[in-house]
Amino acid sequence: MPSSTITNAVDLMQKNRNTFEELCRSLSEEELGRMVPAGHWTVKDFIIHLLTFEDMMAQWVAGMTEGEINLPALADGAPFNIDKWNDERVAEWRERSLDDLFAEAAVEREHFLAALNQLTDEQIAQKMYFPGDNKRDGGEVPIGLFIVGLARHDPIHVVDMVKALPERADDPALRAWVDDRMVDWYQQAMAGPPKR
Repeated sequence: MPSSTITNAVDLMQKNRNTFEELCRSLSEEELGRMVPAGHWTVKDFIIHLLTFEDMMAQWVAGMTEGEINLPALADGAPFNIDKWNDERVAEWRERSLDDLFAEAAVEREHFLAALNQLTDEQIAQKMYFPGDNKRDGGEVPIGLFIVGLARHDPIHVVDMVKALPERADDPALRAWVDDRMVDWYQQAMAGPPKR
């Protein structure tokens, strides 16, 4: 029987993606090109990150059904480095149009959600090792909690994008969308200078 945690997370992911796409398609080329303060990505780079992340996630979840619960190693065999992986993906996709990005993302999302829907409550109760990133230390986290957080990936990074789009910050619908305690927690965790 499918996990209700996964079912709820998948539903939220889909709702968030619909809202996210509507926002992205409303942005001008000038807005897409703005640098997000305190970082090295543009607004479009954050969009690319969100739209190209799930192929790796689909591989991870598929591996989990076979007993490999940790994030995969890099192609060269080195331990997984989320910052390096993200920067490489963004650079690789930077010249593509939003139409191309959303079309590719739809295919990857289908694979990701199909893999997620195979997970059981027993599997998501296990702990995985999150290797950390340049703002957060690594450590063990319950898989189910990681996925519940991942369901909020789009609004989490919309908060980052809006730092470069101050004229949109007071939009009531946008504010209501990102008003979520897990989104707030993530933003607090990522505040401050890089640790590595």
